[in-house]
Amino acid sequence: MIIMKLTKFPQSCALLESNSGTKILIDPGSIDFEEKFLNSWNKADAIFVTHKHSDHFNKEFLGNTSIKIYSTKEVQNCFADIKINDIKVGDKVVIGDMEIEVVKAIHGFLPKMKTGGEVLENVGYIVRADGTSIYITSDTICFNNDYKADFLFAPVTGHGIAMSAYETSFYTKMVGAKLLIVCHLDNTKLFPKNLEYLDAQMKEQGIEYVLLDYGQTIDLK
Repeated sequence: MIIMKLTKFPQSCALLESNSGTKILIDPGSIDFEEKFLNSWNKADAIFVTHKHSDHFNKEFLGNTSIKIYSTKEVQNCFADIKINDIKVGDKVVIGDMEIEVVKAIHGFLPKMKTGGEVLENVGYIVRADGTSIYITSDTICFNNDYKADFLFAPVTGHGIAMSAYETSFYTKMVGAKLLIVCHLDNTKLFPKNLEYLDAQMKEQGIEYVLLDYGQTIDLK
């Protein structure tokens, strides 16, 4: 039985839809943005943003939408001219038949981030509907937690800002997810991707994973 559908967009953006038709959009960013994405994005019932970086926060789109936006105090302070509803770790938000739990995330740090790019408040989301769950990690390094989910939507970028394929393979097992949906592989100028390494690491740990094209939908069941 299909419980939710996930449609992948550039970098870390996903549109989740429940069986009843509730839709939430997570991290609509600016990387590789195309106007045609708005056909899907504008149908969301709510938008959730994990942190302030532009590959997760498309200021032009979010500054002109009437859809309710949820994010952290840091994001609100960074985009003070946009109405953003406050959330923090431990909160649970209900949108239609979806429950969105706000969980901890730890963004990696590089010295060049000292000029304003350092993320001090970052969150992930565990979305539940009809007994099925998906954990959206955000750009996080590997850390110890007790989060559990049926599906994992996580980066494999490495380069000091998020988990690499090696860490993500272990993290997927820790979460107990039966499928990893890979994200955060689109900024190839800064972070060249190595799909052979990704495949080798996942096979080593026996992790089933999928790489989705822009606009491609997968059934979560």
